[in-house]
Amino acid sequence: MSERAREALEDRATDLLVSVASIWELATKTRLGKLANGEFVLNAPPERMAAADMTELPVSIPHARLAGELSWEHRDPFDRMLAAQSLVESAPVVTLDVRLHQRQGLQTIW
Repeated sequence: MSERAREALEDRATDLLVSVASIWELATKTRLGKLANGEFVLNAPPERMAAADMTELPVSIPHARLAGELSWEHRDPFDRMLAAQSLVESAPVVTLDVRLHQRQGLQTIW
């Protein structure tokens, strides 16, 4: 993780949102054998999220609608959802993914 991303996540003034789309993607990649140690993250109890002041971000109708409507050639449904949630919630996405950094209007941190 970059120093900038780490600082943003450690800043107590930052509202940390964890998208359920990220958990869905982790579970899918773990099931397919594409993510080593994915079970470690998936088995983290909600108390650990609460202790780290993280808030679950569910997928809402506005998120789902925008994810489907985005005029963006990127086809990954998880990334499209994260982009839509970021835009609707006016919250940056912490990511290394170049495609998300290149999406006009999307605020990213890395």
